[in-house]
Amino acid sequence: TTILELRDPGRTISPFTPARAASDAATDNAIITEVTLLNSEPLIRDVVQKMGLDKQPRFTSGRDSAQMIWHTLRHEDLPAVTPLERAVGVASHNLSIRHEARIINVSYSSDDPKLAADFVNTLASEHMTRTFTSDEATTKQLREYLDQEAADLNNKLSASEAEMQRYAQNSGIVQTDSQDTVTQQQLRLLSEE
Repeated sequence: TTILELRDPGRTISPFTPARAASDAATDNAIITEVTLLNSEPLIRDVVQKMGLDKQPRFTSGRDSAQMIWHTLRHEDLPAVTPLERAVGVASHNLSIRHEARIINVSYSSDDPKLAADFVNTLASEHMTRTFTSDEATTKQLREYLDQEAADLNNKLSASEAEMQRYAQNSGIVQTDSQDTVTQQQLRLLSEE
């Protein structure tokens, strides 16, 4: 059994959005989402492949009850199931995911305690890796967006400064550099004459 604590769904990635307390509905939705992701066929498939369960006879041999019922009623076999599909089905059947508050309890039924522990730990690890990768991708997109916005603002600032310089020259306004005072600017102009 592995126990996961759901992070606060009110936690934001962006430093520009203030953190807020998550509503009960947001927390419930976040928990349902996490449970659904942990129970998802693609995640279980990845765990089965990573652990090599699709190569173990206890995961790939035998006919399941659906195949036997189908054969009895229809007098024909269901389409062939690949070892990977069968192993994913066995793993899904043995996997149990429950939640209470922000705690998600992941357990796996097996006669082999090491296999059960390895399965839930691999499942949790793969899930966290996917979540981290997703958060990392979101952060990267945010960084790229902010970099583009900063570049756009710098271009607008440069254009505005150039326009201000042209206006000042055309209007005869005395401008100073950021380091000169108006008096210093006037003295420099007199000394140049």
